Amino acid sequence: MNEVLVFNKVYFSYDGVEQILKEVSFSIYEGEVVTIVGPNGGGKTTLLKLILGFIKPSLGNIWVYGVDPVLGRKNIGYLPQFSSVDRNIPMTAYEFVKLAVYPGIFSFYPVDIDERVSNVLRIVNAYDFGRKIISELSGGQFQRILFARAIVNDPKILILDEPTNFIDESSKKNFYEIIMSFKTKKTIIIVSHDLNMVSNFTDRVFCLNREMFITCRIDDLKHNLDLIYSNSFNYVEHRH
Repeated sequence: MNEVLVFNKVYFSYDGVEQILKEVSFSIYEGEVVTIVGPNGGGKTTLLKLILGFIKPSLGNIWVYGVDPVLGRKNIGYLPQFSSVDRNIPMTAYEFVKLAVYPGIFSFYPVDIDERVSNVLRIVNAYDFGRKIISELSGGQFQRILFARAIVNDPKILILDEPTNFIDESSKKNFYEIIMSFKTKKTIIIVSHDLNMVSNFTDRVFCLNREMFITCRIDDLKHNLDLIYSNSFNYVEHRH
């Protein structure tokens, strides 16, 4: 399998003193679904910022499709945490997705932009409310719009940061089904505390608490979670 993302002995600190990430090394391969779990403050958000090229490692190397993340992030679609997005913007859901389309040559939008936006809205089951102002959308509806923005440029990698936070249980199941329609078509990286979701469809679980623990099997997951959560994690196994 082709490597699409590589971390090689990556360290990161914001102040040069406290290590947020310590000697993190891993590879993610084309078509994989990888879920990242770990306690708050364990470095998950920092890891995503490094992948996206928003910050640089203190030590070590990162490659996205063999190049620096700043160059490689054109291959990435990013769905940020729901709570980090300002919804008080006076525009429709359709316009909000359209803004995420990369301009083409001479900074002009591609000629098929309206068709492209309409198609992704249909894919995420959001076409019917595409003309609503985003501040009027429910939590589940707005999350679909954020996902539409993440896929509108047809990226090779999807990064989804807590994709079902702040949406109700009935919407979660439907949202995961939409995400999983891209399984094998794209490489998917998900940050989530939803271990029911993890056990259903992820290929590998990365357990992160400043250092990285990697498990490939759900059977190994509880042991690693006990380690990174200092034996305070309550794991409930779901069987289907």
